[in-house]
Amino acid sequence: MFFAKLALRKRLPVFYFLSLATLSLAIWQMVLNKPLNTEAYPRGIVDFELARTTSSAHAMMATWNAETRSTVLWSLQVDFAFLSAYGLTLSLACFLLALRFQHKSPRLSRLGKFLAWAQLAAAFCDAVENVALMRVLAETPGEVWPLLAWAAASLKFFLVILGLLFLAAGFVYDRLLHTGLK
Repeated sequence: MFFAKLALRKRLPVFYFLSLATLSLAIWQMVLNKPLNTEAYPRGIVDFELARTTSSAHAMMATWNAETRSTVLWSLQVDFAFLSAYGLTLSLACFLLALRFQHKSPRLSRLGKFLAWAQLAAAFCDAVENVALMRVLAETPGEVWPLLAWAAASLKFFLVILGLLFLAAGFVYDRLLHTGLK
């Protein structure tokens, strides 16, 4: 893992910086995407990501005016910065927790290192999803673009959830070890 080359004393400051960047970009995305949350599509951009078919994606796009389409495109562009930030943040978090378990639980350590890489894969899936959604937004012909966006988004969500579950369970396990409960 490339974080291993990062000096020990720099790992936490880098993690804090990445966390702040992720939080800032997440807030920006929530504000930017707010107009997309409608009664018909309460999950907004997530409904677009998971449309899966051209007809579903175009049905959603038919409810948008030119300004909303422009907002969606801007949101997808901002998401490239967000996916970089959250991918690195979650990856570093999994790696740091894996290091804590290196001697206490080698299996958990290996799992954490695997999930650190998986978070980078999730960010890559998010980038693929964004490109596919931009093609859908441009009304590029073909059923492949919404399907590709759906597949990439589904895998992204799965990998991120696995990483978050590892971090939550690992944090609880680490706290239990430190309090003497086993």
